[in-house]
Amino acid sequence: MHTSLGNTFGSKVTVKGTGIILNSKMSGYDPRQGMPHSVKPRTIKPPPSGSTIMLKDDEPFLVIGAPGGYKQVTAVARVIHNIIDYGMSLQEAIDTPRVYVQTGRVFIESKTPTGVCQILAKMGHNLIVIDKEYNFAQPTGILIDTETGLLHGGVDRDLPHGLDAITLGQ
Repeated sequence: MHTSLGNTFGSKVTVKGTGIILNSKMSGYDPRQGMPHSVKPRTIKPPPSGSTIMLKDDEPFLVIGAPGGYKQVTAVARVIHNIIDYGMSLQEAIDTPRVYVQTGRVFIESKTPTGVCQILAKMGHNLIVIDKEYNFAQPTGILIDTETGLLHGGVDRDLPHGLDAITLGQ
């Protein structure tokens, strides 16, 4: 069984007098009819799973996961790509700018170089440059140095700010 509020604090609405927080999982559906994840009767989307254990010579060398609903898969894939293809440390890989595509929109972090944003816009992408108030998923992991056995941890150091300002149930 998979339960999730969706985004941080779900829809940010509580059922009066219960403390039950309503989720925001409808955001994972495509509002356009005829698309693979369109809203339609009797449709259940499978939960995402981005938790990953990577092996090298049959031994674990990277353990990575991320809370963040459907965004967790792209967040984890980005970290793996940066480590394997660019030789980044785990923390460097986690710290790189994030991107997420949903319903034809490309959400990209404001710390992305301006030139990259301009190229994507020229390619015709519906680009939405945003700060960290958007929940991109928060990768956390352990990279194991297979030669020394040392464990190197990495975590999202840029968690969304202002969560303390959210008042539930109003």
